[in-house]
Amino acid sequence: VCGALRGRHLPLMGYTLTTVEPRSDGSLLVSVWQMSVIRDRMLACGALAPINPPYDGPIAPKRCPRARKHPEPGIASYKLVSRDRWHVLPDEIGEATEALHRANLETHEDLPPHRAAMWKVWLDFLAVAWKAGGFIVA
Repeated sequence: VCGALRGRHLPLMGYTLTTVEPRSDGSLLVSVWQMSVIRDRMLACGALAPINPPYDGPIAPKRCPRARKHPEPGIASYKLVSRDRWHVLPDEIGEATEALHRANLETHEDLPPHRAAMWKVWLDFLAVAWKAGGFIVA
């Protein structure tokens, strides 16, 4: 271990997802790798809308309400790429869940055990967040 890091704990590189309405089961920590698996699986069935974030220019994000709904069905993919406090709305979660159902991806039998467990936790979190005003990605 590098001398500068000895005795220090490195923070988890990932995402904290928290429901809008506070709940005891309303928080989920997801690593960067786990989120990439989630995004890939959701993009494959149309549960994520492959759209870019709203930008005024090449550097600074537009200062607009984070709860903005987009025209495509599902969760805007950019909301699950950065930790910029995007608000994933209940409508987006509902549309994503419908797409997962149509593609029969509500189950996880096709996944290896470590991914299946993660996928179940993700689906459970979506169900909670849908009832709790959506979730914030930070």
